[in-house]
Parts: sequence; C-alpha cells; structure tokens
Amino acid sequence: MHHRRKRMAQEGMLVQIDASPFAWFGGQEKYALHGAIDDATGKVVGLHITEKECLQGYFETTRQLVENFGIPLSLYSDRHTIFLSPLQGKLTIEEQLEGKVCNDT
Repeated sequence: MHHRRKRMAQEGMLVQIDASPFAWFGGQEKYALHGAIDDATGKVVGLHITEKECLQGYFETTRQLVENFGIPLSLYSDRHTIFLSPLQGKLTIEEQLEGKVCNDT
C-alpha cells in the first residue's frame, strides 16, 4: 500500500517538474509540455512546450519559475536521463577502481 505524503507547508519549498508528451493540438504529432508545479499550493509556476522532452524545455520552465516566483528551496524531478545518467550506480567495482566515472547529464 502506498501512503500519500503531506504537501509542503509553505509555497516555494518544493517545486515538482516533469514533461508530458501528448497530441496537444489534435493531430497525430506529439509535443512535450514541460511543467513546474508548486507542491504546497498546486499552483502552476511554469509551462513550456517543445517537440520532445528536452533540457531546453526544462530551462525555459525553470526561467519562468525563477523570474515570476523566485528560487525554490528544492526541485523534484523523475529519473529521466536529462537529470540522471542511465549509468549512475551501474559501474562495477573494477571499473570504479580503474577510475571510470559516469558523466553527469
């Protein structure tokens, strides 16, 4: 059973960011709507649409957030490779001892 956590106590403490691919314009082609939502209030604090989920879409959404609402205490995102290397945590001990590292995304 999954228990829902309580929302943050104050606006700006946590902003959740994600993107959703969907045929937003009624045709066959999908676009990614990048969004940022304040956890405490549920207020949408940034939106940007691009052809694919991408770093530029998150940059624009974050720019809107910071310009209009200030810098949040924390951001929460999913484990998309834009944010986290798919190799993170998958190097063997031998690879780590050889000095191999996972490049940041």
